[in-house]
Amino acid sequence: MAEPKPLTVMSANLWNLNAPLQPRMRQFSDIIDSYRPDVVAMQEVRPLPGSISGLQLDLVPALANYRIHYSVAASWSGGAEGLAIATRAAAEEVRTYHLPDGEPEFEPTRAVQYVRIPWGDRRLGILNTHLAYHPSSTTLRFSQAQFVGALVHELGVADPDEALVVCGDLNATPDSPPVARLLELGGLTNPWLQLSRSRSSFAASNPYVGDDPVGDSWLDYILTRGAVVTRLKLIDDWSGGASSDHYFVMAEIAPRQAPRHDGGAD
Repeated sequence: MAEPKPLTVMSANLWNLNAPLQPRMRQFSDIIDSYRPDVVAMQEVRPLPGSISGLQLDLVPALANYRIHYSVAASWSGGAEGLAIATRAAAEEVRTYHLPDGEPEFEPTRAVQYVRIPWGDRRLGILNTHLAYHPSSTTLRFSQAQFVGALVHELGVADPDEALVVCGDLNATPDSPPVARLLELGGLTNPWLQLSRSRSSFAASNPYVGDDPVGDSWLDYILTRGAVVTRLKLIDDWSGGASSDHYFVMAEIAPRQAPRHDGGAD
């Protein structure tokens, strides 16, 4: 098979079913149409109200040509929420792991998805997760990050030719203990350090954030192992405004042995 070509990965927290749902999902569809990522990792994905099998992703026409892999992370009477990975390439393997739990009435159960796709003569493993939300859940968030880091290490040792990316809303800043532990255990690189010093993926200027006490923080990531990032993009400048309470992040990646591109970040 051929040498892997650079591909683009997007991570998007979709803010579940919050209003205005249809306009937000139409705009998300426009973003996908514009950037045409090869992989889209999504958090806070829910079934459509009253639907037996439909997801809010059914409101995103641009995903029609992708293969959608959905995993329920938490369920309750009359509802559920989960994760989804959309890929252009057919998946070779799909798994879901449940993360360490907290008190269910305080923190919903969480999961991490793993989808492996072919990448030229190599493989790319995509992990997608959403860690504990509450600011006071520091110990739980650390345990969840540790679980994901150990999983990345296990996958990397099992197949050294498989590049890995970890996508998601970690509800933790780049200098936090959970992110540090995830990077350390997983042998991962955080390419967002420089950009996150001057911009925020969860920003007070986003009209959907409102008076959230977290405000102006970098919480969303695409972390890499066995691949290099050739371009980064924080989608906080879309002409139609925000599509969620989080701005989406995107990275172009290439095999580790490829030369670095000095195009930097947008």
